[in-house]
Amino acid sequence: MLGALAPVELTPEARRLNRIDPKALPSALAAPGGGLFTAYEEGERTTYLDDIRNAVGKVGTAVGSTLAGITGGGGGGGDGKENSKNKGTPAFSWGKKKRTHSSSAGDMDFKTTEFKNYNINLHAVENDEDLFGSGSENTGGRSGFPGQVMLGTAASAISSSCDSPAKRKRLLIVLAAAAIVTGIAVGAGNREVLANSIPSLTSSHYNQDLERLQNNPRFESIRSRILKSGVTEEEDLLPVYPPSAQFQAVEWLTDGDERQLRVDDEYLLQRYALATFWISTYGKVIEQSEQHRGDGDADGAMWTKRENWMSRRGICSWEGVECHHRPGGHYSETHYDEDNYVTIIDLADNAIKGTLPQELFAALEDIKMIGLSSNELSGSLPDAVGKAEKLMNLDLNSNSIEGTLPTSIGNLRALKKLELGDNAITGQIPRELGELTELEEFALYQNNFVSTIPVNLAKLTQLRSLYLDGNALTGSIPPSLGEISSLLDLRLRDNELTSTIPPGLSNLENLEVLYLDTNLLTGSIPFQLSKLHKLEELHVQRNELDGTLSPSLFTLDSLVQFYADHNFIGGTLPQEMSGLKSIQQIYLFENALSGELPSTVGELSGLERFRVDSNMLTGAIPYEMGNCLRLRHLSLEKNNFHGTGLPESFDKLINLEKFYFHSNNIRGEVSEDICKLLTEDLGSLSELTADCDGGEEAKMQCLCCTECH
Repeated sequence: MLGALAPVELTPEARRLNRIDPKALPSALAAPGGGLFTAYEEGERTTYLDDIRNAVGKVGTAVGSTLAGITGGGGGGGDGKENSKNKGTPAFSWGKKKRTHSSSAGDMDFKTTEFKNYNINLHAVENDEDLFGSGSENTGGRSGFPGQVMLGTAASAISSSCDSPAKRKRLLIVLAAAAIVTGIAVGAGNREVLANSIPSLTSSHYNQDLERLQNNPRFESIRSRILKSGVTEEEDLLPVYPPSAQFQAVEWLTDGDERQLRVDDEYLLQRYALATFWISTYGKVIEQSEQHRGDGDADGAMWTKRENWMSRRGICSWEGVECHHRPGGHYSETHYDEDNYVTIIDLADNAIKGTLPQELFAALEDIKMIGLSSNELSGSLPDAVGKAEKLMNLDLNSNSIEGTLPTSIGNLRALKKLELGDNAITGQIPRELGELTELEEFALYQNNFVSTIPVNLAKLTQLRSLYLDGNALTGSIPPSLGEISSLLDLRLRDNELTSTIPPGLSNLENLEVLYLDTNLLTGSIPFQLSKLHKLEELHVQRNELDGTLSPSLFTLDSLVQFYADHNFIGGTLPQEMSGLKSIQQIYLFENALSGELPSTVGELSGLERFRVDSNMLTGAIPYEMGNCLRLRHLSLEKNNFHGTGLPESFDKLINLEKFYFHSNNIRGEVSEDICKLLTEDLGSLSELTADCDGGEEAKMQCLCCTECH
């Protein structure tokens, strides 16, 4: 006997339709060592792949006679129908309403046999309707397989040929499976009929007691209250398989939640919303013992922070949840063992998978913060996000959220922080975001937005940071962004922005960070940016900028980083470089700079990285550069520097780690004092390159260079 076989894995389309995918069944049956059904008989798991194949061979004629009923043939069956009228002949049907049905037929006692994810009833045939269904149409409704096909002839043949009741019962189960598989295989061309005929699958975990649940007044009352509140769509509370998270949450509130709040309890919808969120992202209702063990679900997925979730404890004690302060308590007492209106959900970096249900926004009417960054959330942001009108902080950074950004997000007028970076959101940046006038932090970085930058973002007069980098934004930078005087950090890098840098950005007098790099910007760097005396980082590299560097730009005394490499900037470096009092990094490589390197560069006492390689600079390397004692990386290669040897002052650069000056016209030799910088006790130098290739004919003689050119 083969080992236990897994049930059919439903395709996403099949799950959406709550149907079996007809294409999946035949291949599952034929797979070696695999199959469709796992049967349970008197508590023992047994599998019948061999028996299925044998049964198909033995009763092929009988199966064939029933295919018309499976694939669209009305009452179906021919002789099978006539022969199976005998009372007591075992039969097969789907979805009988009675949970357990047993009857005796001769020496055979048939009881409901449950297949994993399927409920299959074997019972004694009472009349023709048990065999073929009550209608002439073979859609059969949700209560029966197409035409409720019964393999009467085959059943009779097996009953007379098998020598033991157990074997007969087993082969009847097998034969039922064979009929399903064969019929669907033959009827694959009539998929529409099949899709309408195959019933919704029922789950033994959630829906085995569906009739009991639906007749439970508490269930219906909770369901009615939820629908009346408008927080959930009616289709999400329908009894289908797989059951929705909303349906499971109502079931849990009905008889799984030990807290058993009254149906009219003020906080019932709060508890419902959190249960829906849990099931949407965890996938199941865990047992209380499982909470203490810390077990995950069958796929190994689990929340790492989940204490008290789905327990009898008040929702204000569930980990990561805070509520209005305890009545009569201190205002800071927001985490306690009671139910109240939820104000904060903070579960960042918590291994949360799945989708965000709309109830999280529609039902939690007082929610102020949702912090779910650095998880594995997928799907789209629900349109109901706009219902959380008191929301002040929405942080969903670093997930896998996709789809477009709903325009309803413009209703969140209290929002101060909107963090949706590092996801897979597409489409346009909604103009409605310009209505969030209280917004202070706005991040859409590393997504797939393809629109232009909305001009009306200028209305966000409280904004301190705007991160739109790492998208595919097009068009020009709106000059109106210069009207957001509160802005401290503006990042538009790594897009497809064109045109010039707006001089109006100079009005951002509080700006500290400006990233415009990796775009298609043209023109020169506006001299007006010299007004930004609080600017610490200016990144305009990897564009198509040209023109020259205005001397006024070198008066930015707060500037720490200046990156303008990989452009077409020409002209000379001005003596005013000394005005960069705070500068640590200057990257001007891969441009068209010419002239001499000004001696005032030696006054940049905080300079750590200086790259001007791949330009057309001339003259000697300034002696004064040896005063840049914090220098760690110096790239002067691929220019036209000339002279004899290196300045003697360079032997003081004990922090220098990398020094490249090859591909120039410098001749002579590298002094022994500079070579000593390569020793651990005297310096930090690890890479030194020069034009020392060619032996005695080389431009430079260097006994310590790590690489010769």
